[in-house]
Order: sequence, then structure tokens, then C-alpha cells
Amino acid sequence: MKHETKSSVEPGYLNIIVNGEYDFDEMYGLFTYISSEANLASRDRVLIDCSTIKEDMTEVERFKGGQMVAEVFGSRLKAALIMPRITKLGEIAAVNRGARFFVTTSKDEGIAWLIMP
Repeated sequence: MKHETKSSVEPGYLNIIVNGEYDFDEMYGLFTYISSEANLASRDRVLIDCSTIKEDMTEVERFKGGQMVAEVFGSRLKAALIMPRITKLGEIAAVNRGARFFVTTSKDEGIAWLIMP
């Protein structure tokens, strides 16, 4: 595995920190893991902090990642993803398929969006 995760249950959301290297082939498994962790923590909101991930994602991978988010999280989980570089393509792909998903470079902005009613 090219990445490691660390989770903590915060008031109102689950915080998942992902460190390491980006690998598209591991993306679906990561989202499935996050969904399971949210279920175990009885949380319907998740902050996914990938701000330190070394990534070089193509636009196609961002789009497919958004599709995966919609498939795995659906509208059940409200998720904010923190990335070092964003284009919003993955967010748009996920939201257009019914997901509650927000992509940002700012942890504070991600938390603020998560805790909004």
C-alpha cells in the first residue's frame, strides 16, 4: 500500500488523515475503507485530509474519482476532501451523481462546510 490512514472521531464528523503517495488503483478501496470507518464511528460526515499526499492526478482520474465517491458514499455521507491541488472536476462529477461532496485546499473551509446544516 502506498498510503497510510489515521482516523479520529471528532464532534460531528470523522477525521481521516491520509499520508503517502497517490495511486489511482487504491482509490476505490480507500473510499470503501472511509465509508466503513464512518459507519463504525456512527458518523455521517467525514473530513478526508489528503493535503500531504504526493499526487499527479489526471483530469480523467479526478472525474472517475468523483464517480467513485458518488457510488461508495452516495448521499448518505457528507464528505469534504482536502487536496494540495484541486480543479473541482471530481467534486462536480460526484455532486452531479447525488453525492454530498466538497473539495478544497483548506482544512478550515472543509470543516466549515461539513458542519453546516
